[in-house]
Amino acid sequence: MIKDTYFCRTCIIYCMDWRLSPGKADIEKALIKNNITEPVFDRIIIGGAGKNLAAENLSEEKKFLLAQIGIAVKFHGIEKLILINHTDCLAYGGSKKHSTTELEEAFHTDELELAANAVKMNFPKLSVEKYLAELKQKEQEWEVKLLRK
Repeated sequence: MIKDTYFCRTCIIYCMDWRLSPGKADIEKALIKNNITEPVFDRIIIGGAGKNLAAENLSEEKKFLLAQIGIAVKFHGIEKLILINHTDCLAYGGSKKHSTTELEEAFHTDELELAANAVKMNFPKLSVEKYLAELKQKEQEWEVKLLRK
């Protein structure tokens, strides 16, 4: 049994991109504001976010992410994992790789589904939610809009 001081219902995996950090688009604030998670959650921050989980092969990065999820399950008792990819992610080649925003969104939807399937294969009891963080620059500020996938 996990003590209340360690219990955490949710773990979130998102990209290390500075535009998602506090003082910029602040992905964590957006998650709480949109009632996607409570203020207490585990974080796994890695370049490309779901990209490594979506990969077909069992790379070192994929093993690392699955191990981190396992730690969150075992020691914090997480019940839900939230996977977040974002637009214009350079780990995927950026927005320029896609000819339209619709194609970029469809690409990330597919990637998030592959990543979620990899998690479910290893942690079948874990609830998995998928989001695409749409990044927009407005003057000197970054904004994020979360699209559920």
